[in-house]
Amino acid sequence: MAMLRELRTKLGLRKPYPGRYVTVGRKTYGLDFSNVFHATEQSPVSVGSYCSIAAGVLFIAAGEHPTSLVTTYPFTDFGRRSDGFGKGPIKVGNDVWIGSRAIILSGVTIGDGAVVGAGSVVTKDVAPYAIVAGNPAKRIRQRFTPDIVDGLLAIKWWDWNDDEIKAAMPDFHGSVADFVSKYGPNRQGARRAAGSEARAEAPTGSAPSPETVNLDE
Repeated sequence: MAMLRELRTKLGLRKPYPGRYVTVGRKTYGLDFSNVFHATEQSPVSVGSYCSIAAGVLFIAAGEHPTSLVTTYPFTDFGRRSDGFGKGPIKVGNDVWIGSRAIILSGVTIGDGAVVGAGSVVTKDVAPYAIVAGNPAKRIRQRFTPDIVDGLLAIKWWDWNDDEIKAAMPDFHGSVADFVSKYGPNRQGARRAAGSEARAEAPTGSAPSPETVNLDE
């Protein structure tokens, strides 16, 4: 069933998450109602575009217990209302890959292009394009050199429209350095021209690409 739900999400046949206080970007897959625990107004969860979230990943938004008080027990059975304790929003950038059964705790920001290893417990922020793993998660290495990372963050390809991405598809599977050189801040005209050509070839009446979905509505 989990594989079927993931496939339906990838194909755009179902919304990635049916709850409140969760925002999901374009084309992201793998986020389901079972992935997010106790998202609240004070501790929302936002996930960017083109993220890959494997099975069993858990975002714990506000379900922590206070360790500085007399007890960690919530006392809800005594009539005390508790929304749980959290350290703030969980923010996941774009093009992030989170491995199976990883746990993301409240107050954490995961940067664009980062990779979280399977089974990791993420307690602190993850830098863009970093690979982290372990419990607690620690940086293993950076995916690319600083100049390449800066270039990719400047390009922000995840903000391109579908036509632009389709036209640049061969470059996505080539050299990363060549990609940055071709589409960097000084070469934005290259992807605009490619996108214009793709739109010219597209059949009329094609549906526009979906924008970010805010699931509070």
